[in-house]
Order: sequence, then C-alpha cells, then structure tokens
Amino acid sequence: MKTLLIILISFCALSFLQAQELEKLSKAKAKYEYCEILSKSRLLSSKPKITVDFGQAYSFWKDKRVLKDENGKAIQFNSSIDALNYMASFGWELVNTYSIIDSDDYKTFYYVLKRELTEEEKEGDI
Repeated sequence: MKTLLIILISFCALSFLQAQELEKLSKAKAKYEYCEILSKSRLLSSKPKITVDFGQAYSFWKDKRVLKDENGKAIQFNSSIDALNYMASFGWELVNTYSIIDSDDYKTFYYVLKRELTEEEKEGDI
C-alpha cells in the first residue's frame, strides 16, 4: 500500500515539473566567434591537408571546409603555421591546440581559434 501511495505521489509531482526554455542563439549576444583548423598529414606529400571548421554542416561527399580564394580555387598551405598565419591576418587568435594519432601512424593536429565579432557581424543571426 505504501509503494502504491509513493508511486501516485511521484506521478503527481512529475506533472508539475517544467523544463527550462532554451533561448534562441543570437550573434548579437556573442562576443567571440570560434573555428577549428584541422591539419592532416598526407601520404607521399610534405604538405598537410588543411580544413577549417566554422561549425557549418558538411557531408562526406562534398566537404565545404576547404578554404577558397576569390576565384573559388582551394588554397594550398605549405604547413600548419602557414594556415595559422593566414587566419591571423583576418583577426583570428590561437586559443588551444591538440593532436590525435590516427590509424597507420597518421597525425591530425587541431587548432582552435577565436576572433572578436564586430557590431556589423553581430547584427546577423545564426
């Protein structure tokens, strides 16, 4: 009888609970924007494959994380430092780095960067 009473009280208490409401993400409240540079070693090449993740969606078949120049051609970097210097020229600052050894002893280096948003960029929502 006590267990039935406890179960009944529990269900009544659960009906009064409310989850907190999620606030819509907005660049207007953000101070910084973040991105991540991925540098993977390539087979038979001294130049790494560099991709930049701005948080955009991508698929296996069409990876949009490769940086392109004004003509739409993929930018080739000589090294990870070359890519970091390129991003620094646009106001990005290095926050953190880490690396992972993949299968077959390939290394992937990750560089987390941030930059302060301007007032014009804050006006556009995510």
